[in-house]
Amino acid sequence: MATRDFFVYSAEFLPLGSLSTVSVNVPVQADSDFELTQLTGDVRINLTDESVVADPDCLVTLIDQGSGRLLMDRGQIFPNLIGTAQRPSILPMPKMIRANSVIQVTLQNLVASARQIRIAFLGYKVFP
Repeated sequence: MATRDFFVYSAEFLPLGSLSTVSVNVPVQADSDFELTQLTGDVRINLTDESVVADPDCLVTLIDQGSGRLLMDRGQIFPNLIGTAQRPSILPMPKMIRANSVIQVTLQNLVASARQIRIAFLGYKVFP
């Protein structure tokens, strides 16, 4: 029987420049597979600003590099995919990401001002 431990992987875009597209690789540790269950994000104008941007105008694309699968057919507007700490985006079914693989996150900023964006991938490490 597999052992499961709660775990969070993170992607940070500090900053995501105005009208730019940036990819970040999130490596999944080699000790276990990762069962992704929820997505949350935090978007601010700058790192010292306490106010959160409620509806950031950027597109998100996720790729499971371990399997080579896109998790969507095209970039999705941020609020449609990424929830908040108060209202996390709960996946309709968990997504298993293999140990020692990569989650590639691409953000495209659609506005002419930089944003500070953090995304959290919540789920479980699954140990054999």
